[in-house]
Amino acid sequence: MTKELGTPAAETRRLDIYTDLGSPTDRAVLFKDSAGDPVDISSWSFYLDIRKEEWGEILLACTEANNRLTRGGAGEIKLTLSAADLDALGAGSYEYDLRVEGYGDEDWFPVGGRFVVQIRVSRRTS
Repeated sequence: MTKELGTPAAETRRLDIYTDLGSPTDRAVLFKDSAGDPVDISSWSFYLDIRKEEWGEILLACTEANNRLTRGGAGEIKLTLSAADLDALGAGSYEYDLRVEGYGDEDWFPVGGRFVVQIRVSRRTS
């Protein structure tokens, strides 16, 4: 799933993420300008933190250095979590935010919301 964002939004846009315990997950954010064209994000740094509650202890830090955040096509940043990452986090409801450094004088938080790790209760039939 890819979420498209303009630059910059006055407020953090809410995007809740739902995923299954024990299953790898990926999500992407695509930054576009007012004309709808991808933005050059090559000078930006990205950080995504998952916490139990807003401003609580960081339970899972996602950066380009640990390969949980990667750059996709033009203007795109991808979050990729392994099944082991989600198992370590555990089933539950968390909060996350994506922080951008390098856009302006202050950090920018373009997107954030709930990060829900669900236990799958139905069996696959095939």
